[in-house]
Amino acid sequence: MLCSTNQTSDSAQTMSLAQAMCALGLGHAASILDVATGKAISRNDSPTALLDHLVREELRVQCERRAQTALKRSAIFPLSTLDSYVNRPPAPHSRAESFLQN
Repeated sequence: MLCSTNQTSDSAQTMSLAQAMCALGLGHAASILDVATGKAISRNDSPTALLDHLVREELRVQCERRAQTALKRSAIFPLSTLDSYVNRPPAPHSRAESFLQN
């Protein structure tokens, strides 16, 4: 669902639940509302369980977005992968280490 930002207090009475969720900044929860409602009905879940699922999913997505944004802002980019360290030959020893081993 594509959330619109043009909501007014007058239109709040005529909005669908998904539109109201979007207006509150709960875009991900609004996008999964129909599927989650169908699953909750088939499982005979309580309305509170449905709300709990929607809120936790929204929180998870928002936390992921915040983490991704913070990583981008920090300018810390993974320049190499773990594989490049695992497959790398051992680093040469310094002269002092070589001397101690002889």
